[in-house]
Amino acid sequence: LGASAYLVKPVDRDTLASTIGALRKGRASALVVDDDPATQEVLERTLRSAGWEVRVAPNGQQALSKMEERPPDLILLD
Repeated sequence: LGASAYLVKPVDRDTLASTIGALRKGRASALVVDDDPATQEVLERTLRSAGWEVRVAPNGQQALSKMEERPPDLILLD
């Protein structure tokens, strides 16, 4: 389906950082889709610290709306 990588929970921060770092090319945007606010916050903080522009959606419907507004370079989906 076009996935470049997948990780199995629980994901440690180093593995996540390594995986997304390999996918980033220049200034990149990410969309985090997760219904758990704590997980959203951790993923958003991790991506921002790696230089990503981040948007967050709590569910698939809102994620689709955000993707229509501006397609992301990366989607992290629960």
